[in-house]
Amino acid sequence: MQSTRSNATNKILFITSGRLPFPTGNGVSVLTHGLLTCFQNLGFAPCVIPLSMNYSNKEEEMFHRNYLLKSGIRIMEFPEIANAKGNGKKQFIKRLLYPQFSDYFPYSNNVLKSILQDEAVKLLVAFGWDAVALVHPLKNVFKVASIVDLLGKHFELRRQSVKQYHGLQKIMEYLSIFGARKKEQFALQSLRNFDLILEHAYHHTQELTNMGYQNVFYLPHPIPEPDKKRIAEKYEKRTDNSVRILIPGSLKGVASRLGFEFFIQEILPKLANRENDINIPYRFRIVGHGNLPESLKTSLEAQKNINHVGFVEDIEKEYVNADIVLVNVPVEQGFRTRIADAFSYGCCVVAHSANCAGMPEVSDGVNALTAEDPDLFVQKLIAAITKPELRKQIGDKAKETFEKQYAIKVATKKLADLLHL
Repeated sequence: MQSTRSNATNKILFITSGRLPFPTGNGVSVLTHGLLTCFQNLGFAPCVIPLSMNYSNKEEEMFHRNYLLKSGIRIMEFPEIANAKGNGKKQFIKRLLYPQFSDYFPYSNNVLKSILQDEAVKLLVAFGWDAVALVHPLKNVFKVASIVDLLGKHFELRRQSVKQYHGLQKIMEYLSIFGARKKEQFALQSLRNFDLILEHAYHHTQELTNMGYQNVFYLPHPIPEPDKKRIAEKYEKRTDNSVRILIPGSLKGVASRLGFEFFIQEILPKLANRENDINIPYRFRIVGHGNLPESLKTSLEAQKNINHVGFVEDIEKEYVNADIVLVNVPVEQGFRTRIADAFSYGCCVVAHSANCAGMPEVSDGVNALTAEDPDLFVQKLIAAITKPELRKQIGDKAKETFEKQYAIKVATKKLADLLHL
């Protein structure tokens, strides 16, 4: 693309599926907000088009909408795009017997064609697979795809989680997974029609490259720089000497469930067996949106040193006051935004090494403590709990990594190079 820095009226359509851009909280919101900021830094005027919004809390959705409007970012609403859905039982049966593209992505892009014409839009960004499927046939516009997880991995995790269901519910889950068997195939076909593919997880970038995609590039999640003054205002002056271990992120979904199973079945019992090695009190603090399965919630609430907080409006305050950030998800899925967020605050991260697949910038013993083996994982967690100097050393390197790899200014430069601006 030719340079657009001198013309701040250059419009881009930013179609986001799932959630709206917002600077904190859910990984999708943080990622899309970071991308929007990068485009604004490059002189573009983004216009957001919501698609298939997935908010369990409508107040949160309105809060995000109002944030965008107050930030001067226009939102364009089109019910035929935002609310497109399949035809219930009929479509479900069709997916089982003879699935076609429209059974997975029942969207019409006619309204987008007119927008591109009427408003002379030259750049279109599609975040998520629904958005990719919606815009892939459009012509005479530079199309950028922004994706994180490959759908095959998502369905693999769903197959692993079938054991939690029983009876008819279990049968329906199996049928649902079977009915989605061609969804990734159709999605990947759509991806072929894009001029630039931004993959925000390193290992998935490699997978797409191995599939023959020539225009796919790894771009880590752009994370905003925390405001030092605001951080100082949110810091709690605690009178006790206990170590606060923050477990942030979504409390729902397959990956989260597997993470809390790992936490309950492996981490907690091994910690209990090594209490004599820990000479300081510690407490886990679990925050995030969504609800845990009842069995996991009950198991957590039975523990004496766990504070299950749930959703918090000010996640920044949680990072500011955390001594350790624990990332217990044991699957190689996407880019773990909570690690990059923790790095931005200079936190000491203890994480399952599976999370490093999507973000190779994370280095064990340098800017984080990582392990796969449960015994080794707990050994490193105990070291972080009992050695404040180790926490500071790891946290300082994490902050340095953030500034070199994840900061929005770094992502802006990478994006400018990819767009040849």
